[in-house]
Amino acid sequence: MQMISDARVVEWMDAFAQCVRNADFQSGRTLFSDAAIGFGTVVSEYVDAEDLLTNQWSDVWPRTTDFRFDEVLATWADGRTCTVAATWSSVGTDESQARSRAGRVTLVLREDADGVLKAVHSHFSMLPGTRA
Repeated sequence: MQMISDARVVEWMDAFAQCVRNADFQSGRTLFSDAAIGFGTVVSEYVDAEDLLTNQWSDVWPRTTDFRFDEVLATWADGRTCTVAATWSSVGTDESQARSRAGRVTLVLREDADGVLKAVHSHFSMLPGTRA
């Protein structure tokens, strides 16, 4: 995978990673469309952004440190829709034990009516063999 240089996508990815690191649910929520759908590492599926926040982020982010995107590949389908494939890493804690975690994500980012990129889809998963 190659790193991307698209400033808008890099900005979105950096903002989201910072939200995870800070467990800043409300700022993370602003990066997603209300109608976002997808899959997570904990929730089998989510049907809107509130469902994602309540059933995925609120369980995972407080137990996560050092979250970052490592390699990112992005391609624009048209002038408003971008598909992103990225690897990520973090340190997870469970019962006071810290361990490295690695995973991958696919995102669909879409420019809203105000020209702001919002995720309309995400699918986060751990790399095969990684302990949750």
